[in-house]
Amino acid sequence: EGDVLHVTLMPRDRTDQGVVVTPTTTVRFAGAASLSPQAQRWMRALEIALRQVEREAGWTAFLDRADDAPAPAIAVTAAGGRNDQTSGTEAVVRLLEPCQARCAFCNFRGRQSDMVASLDDVDEHLQDARAAGARWVAFTGGEPTLVKELPEILSRAKDLGFERATIQTNGLKLAAPGYAARLKAAGLDAILQSLHSHVPALQDAIFKIPGAFDKGVAGIDAALDAGLIVGINHVTTTENLPGLGDFADWIVSRWGPRVYVTLSVMGPQGWGEDRLDLVPRLEVLRGPLAAALERLEAAGVSAFVPGVCGVPVCQLPDHARFFAEIHDPAPAESPSRRHVAACGDCGYRDRCSGYWTACLDAYGDQEIVAVPPQAAVRGTGPLGGGGAIPSGWGQSSRSSGTSSGSST
Repeated sequence: EGDVLHVTLMPRDRTDQGVVVTPTTTVRFAGAASLSPQAQRWMRALEIALRQVEREAGWTAFLDRADDAPAPAIAVTAAGGRNDQTSGTEAVVRLLEPCQARCAFCNFRGRQSDMVASLDDVDEHLQDARAAGARWVAFTGGEPTLVKELPEILSRAKDLGFERATIQTNGLKLAAPGYAARLKAAGLDAILQSLHSHVPALQDAIFKIPGAFDKGVAGIDAALDAGLIVGINHVTTTENLPGLGDFADWIVSRWGPRVYVTLSVMGPQGWGEDRLDLVPRLEVLRGPLAAALERLEAAGVSAFVPGVCGVPVCQLPDHARFFAEIHDPAPAESPSRRHVAACGDCGYRDRCSGYWTACLDAYGDQEIVAVPPQAAVRGTGPLGGGGAIPSGWGQSSRSSGTSSGSST
């Protein structure tokens, strides 16, 4: 009937808040405020099947393993076809290759609207995106550098006429000798690389990979040496928030205006849906975020706060120039975000994707404050307030930082 139900099964000892709760398992659903009658029938059938399968030996151990690992899946529409995603002039292609990292905020979990599972799917997706008017393409994952055919995919994108090609990456493989230069020769123009702390031990702990910091830094160096445009994506959580200003200073001293910086903020989506404790409270985030943006700007380093993977511009109206959404006349919409009563009087209402429903439900909406219409500005100059990002780079609020665990 054209309906789709996206459910998540997890061990009951992780949470007992769900639409179905059995002795071993909690079942949750996403994508809507309530279940349709058809989805309710599906959920009852799922509960009956679950009661049977949990009697099988090994079910609990299986569920524990599955809950700790990436959940690759093939996205399909209700009719059985792919659900392609094109954001304005940029097509997003999620290559089905699990990431080595295990970041708690990764949104690569379960059904993804932009996922492709074979080279034929990639080619069809690229052709459809070009036919729809896309001029740029961003490859994300999982981890796109683990796809051995990535150079061929990049070449194909350029053959089809895409003007720019980007990968969103954890950067670990870029450190391999000659790899970044090979991707550049194949048609890669830029990378957006995850780097969530300047403290090696914390970066390694976030990725859950020993040596991730050193490899990530080497990957950025290699990308710059290859002539690629390099963006660094920092996802702020309660764990790395205290060091956000020092992270900005370190970026300035290490690379300066040779890179640009996306200051994303963790949201309760993907794997982060189960870790609301890692999502910074807005009132605590404002000061460190403003300070980091100002330090980067003062050094000529372009920096910006993305749309869905950031916070609303009302949190720092005096820093509106850094917010990608004010540059976008049609900001993204997410079923996991909403506007509140105060938003109705805000001058940014038409250029704001709202804030996470899970956070509003947990903490209330008192942190959301309207900006008077006469004080609201629209994006007219370069995004980022610092050294210029090449025209259009990073300015799509729909695609910036929403990537992979690599991204957001």
